[in-house]
Amino acid sequence: KQLGISPEPVEWRLGPWDNELEWHREFVKRFDRPIASIVVATSKPEKDWIPERWATVVDILSERFGLQPVLVGGTSQRETEAAEKITSLSKSKPVYALGSGLRKLVSILDASQIVLSPDTGPLHMTVALDRPVISLIGYTDPRRTGPYRKFQDLIVDAFHGAGDQGPITMKTKSDRMSRITVADVEQRLQIWNDRYRPKS
Repeated sequence: KQLGISPEPVEWRLGPWDNELEWHREFVKRFDRPIASIVVATSKPEKDWIPERWATVVDILSERFGLQPVLVGGTSQRETEAAEKITSLSKSKPVYALGSGLRKLVSILDASQIVLSPDTGPLHMTVALDRPVISLIGYTDPRRTGPYRKFQDLIVDAFHGAGDQGPITMKTKSDRMSRITVADVEQRLQIWNDRYRPKS
């Protein structure tokens, strides 16, 4: 405001850009149902969710909600091992899209009807693309690190306990992600289905 520049509206202009639209279209054409992207891991193990529980969510996405799960992220050892475990344990096999690179990841997230993510970069990319995201957060305070202005009703908050709000904090809690249950995620999926899913 001091510079005479209006802070609103916030425009991210993340893409996909014109030269990326063909790849975007070709990616979407691979599927006969809507896409649900899962960000399998983060740069900090304390922020990651349990692969065995992700595998159950993969089956719920496919069998209950009629979505095609797609695993996204980098190709670090932790991420690839998590993706392999998720794939091996799920009945409804997800599409492996790790290592797509940042710009193609933008297209994948943009093509997704729903994204599920721990507290990491693709979560915020998804919000910038105006796509619904289910945020699984326990290591950090989701009021500080959660989705910007949108989809607060889709946050799974394991950082706070019952009645444990207090001021927003930079404090971290390394033992909280295991508190998130499959039922917690399924409940947010139902909220997404009722409030945000495109009506055909």
